[in-house]
Amino acid sequence: MRRRILGSTVLAVVCAVLLFALPLAVAALRLYQQDEERELRQLGERVAVGLPVPLGRPGAGDPVELPRTEAGTRIAVYGPDGRRVLGTGPGTGDGPVRAAAAGR
Repeated sequence: MRRRILGSTVLAVVCAVLLFALPLAVAALRLYQQDEERELRQLGERVAVGLPVPLGRPGAGDPVELPRTEAGTRIAVYGPDGRRVLGTGPGTGDGPVRAAAAGR
């Protein structure tokens, strides 16, 4: 009898933890992703503000300094033709770069 009660109690606790922990984990993951997206958006805005208007001519005027980033984050600035002008990253832009250059 005791074994059945103990088994039922353990099962109830496991179900309760799963019932509350899974939605909490999903909410925490969404919050983390939103925070990372916000940080990337802010970084992009900081970079955009510091860029010279005629972007296609690197070397004209003062050199552009990209802001420091945390480890693992790379910044690249691409021209309207999709080629990298500044920073580290692929030499030519992929889908999101082409979409941004097209104004989408």
